[in-house]
This record gives sequence, C-alpha cells and structure tokens, in this order.
Amino acid sequence: MKILDRYLMKELLRPFIYCLLIFTGLIFVAQLFEELDHIQELGWGAMIHYFLYRTPFFLTQFAPVAVLLAGLWSLGSLSKNYELTAMKAGGISFRRILVPMLGLALAISLLILILNESLIPPLNMKVKRFEQTRMGERPEYERRDNVAFYSPDHQYLIYMKTFDGERSQMLQIQILTRREDGTLARRIDAQKGLYSNGGWNFIEGIERQFDIAGENILKEECFKEKYLPLEVKPSDFSREIQKPEELNFVQLARYITQSRRGGYDVRRYLVDLHLKIASPFACLIVLLVGAPLAVFSPRSGRLISFGMAIFIGFLYWGGVSIGRSLGRVGILTPFLAAWLANLLFIGLGLYLLRRAR
Repeated sequence: MKILDRYLMKELLRPFIYCLLIFTGLIFVAQLFEELDHIQELGWGAMIHYFLYRTPFFLTQFAPVAVLLAGLWSLGSLSKNYELTAMKAGGISFRRILVPMLGLALAISLLILILNESLIPPLNMKVKRFEQTRMGERPEYERRDNVAFYSPDHQYLIYMKTFDGERSQMLQIQILTRREDGTLARRIDAQKGLYSNGGWNFIEGIERQFDIAGENILKEECFKEKYLPLEVKPSDFSREIQKPEELNFVQLARYITQSRRGGYDVRRYLVDLHLKIASPFACLIVLLVGAPLAVFSPRSGRLISFGMAIFIGFLYWGGVSIGRSLGRVGILTPFLAAWLANLLFIGLGLYLLRRAR
C-alpha cells in the first residue's frame, strides 16, 4: 500500500507544481506590463528584486487553485486510464485512494501556514517600503472620528470631527491657542484641513482673536484658505494601516491589543486574525470538494477540469469574502466569519465523498 500511496502523491504533486509555476508566471507577466514605467525609471535590477520579494506571496495565494486543478487532473487521468477501476477491483475504496492526496494537500496547507508566519510578512513589508520609497506610493492611514490632539508644549489644542487618514485631511476643525497663563488667545474654525509642505492648509473658516482675559473677541476674520505651519503630521492623528499579510499571527494580535487601547474599532482585524489560521487550509478543503466531482465526471477533458477548478475556487473565495464582510459589520463573530467558508465546504465535501464510489 505504501507504494500505491507514493504513486498517488506523485500523480498529484507533479501537476500541482506545473500549475503553480504557470499561475505565478502569468501574474508576473501581468505585473511586468503594469510596471513598465517603473522598470524604465528604476532599472531591471531593482524591479527583479521587487518581483522576487512578491513571489512567495503569489505562490501561497495560487496554491489552493493549483491543488484543486492538479487533483481534478490526476484523478481524471487515473479514471481515464482505468487505474481507478483496477484499484477498486483490488478492494481499495475511493476514500482510501483519496487519503494520500488529502495528506499531501494537508502538508501543503501546513507549509503555507508556516510561510505566512515566517517568510511572507517581512517580504511584504519590504515590498511596501519599496513602493513607498522608490515607486512614489503614499502610505495609507486609518480614519478616525472625534479626534483631540494637544501640541507637545500644550499651547494649542486641535479638535476635529473626522480625520481621513487616506487623504491626510481634517474635517470640521477647531484649533484653540492658549497663552502661557492658560487663557484663550486665538480660535480657528474651519471646514477642512489639508496637509501640505510640512504644514496645513485650512479651507473655509473663521479666525478669532481674544483679549488678555480670553473672553472677549478683539478681531474676527473669515478666510477661504489659510496656511499654518503646525508641527504635526498625519501620523500624529492616525496610524499607518498595517495589512494582515504584513504581520504574522503574534504581531497582528499585538497590533489588535494596541489598537483596542487606542480606541480603534478592531473587528476587522479580529476577523483577519482568525483568517490567518483558516485560510491556509483552503488547499485541503477545495480538494475534498473537487475530488469526488472528478469521479462523478471521469471522462471530462482537461479544459472542463480547469473550468471546474475555477468555479469551485470562485465559490470558495466568494464564501470567504462574504464571511469576512459579515464579521466586519458584527453580524457574525470573528471566529465564525473566518471559518464560515471552510465549514460549508467541509460539509459539502463530506457529502460528495459519501456519494462517491
């Protein structure tokens, strides 16, 4: 039986490697055309390093579809060559035939989990910094509401209804400037504030100056635009967004703890935290669904197998997206949101496996 197990694993592993390389090659070609301007600007050497940094991430993303397509392909070939018939005639059930293939899919899932926790996050951070420093990409910042910020010397207070970190702009702002004795010296109200040249341009506002007691208005002036060289940056109001693929499980858990203490909504990050464990097992789960389908249609050609793999993959990642969305809005718990697609597909796979002969 060990010889048969090795044979079945080899029949799955070979097309898996081919499919993975083809998918990765296709995405590289697409990236090549997309980054032609940067290649001309930065040179081939820098961009080759950029592509190499992204390779492990692409490999893990395409691995489930590659496993599924390889499984459909290999089982279809075994059925077409009557090898499955011979195995069943020898008293080996289809479920037993599937064991080494599922074992290999599980090993690939565990390898992806290890890569996601060790190699991929630092490489994705290198990609991010490369894009920001060499390719002119702007950092993304979080959006916050009801922000109050004191200057380091406590001479002025900035309050804003909303800070849009992505656009680096304040909305509905009030700036209070105080004298050394604490009395109010100046107040600025504005509709919008935009970060520019190390300072802030305030749009559509009014400036009031107060007497020495800080009670009576001495001067009041409306403005359409006013520049103030405030020594504050967008990062002082909102932190740069950390994407799940840039952090491993422990780092993301620590990031969630810090965000919760800072008053941020952490639901989306909790869903992403559970997805870090749930997502790698997609390789095993999609094969569990796809393998019985290959037996139900043993005469399907390779083009049909490819279409079936894409369809199953589309359904699976559609389920992942739905679960993620339901978790982020609070309809499902983060755990259930992350595992929803896995649980549904495990149930479907067990049902199909039970019907397979």
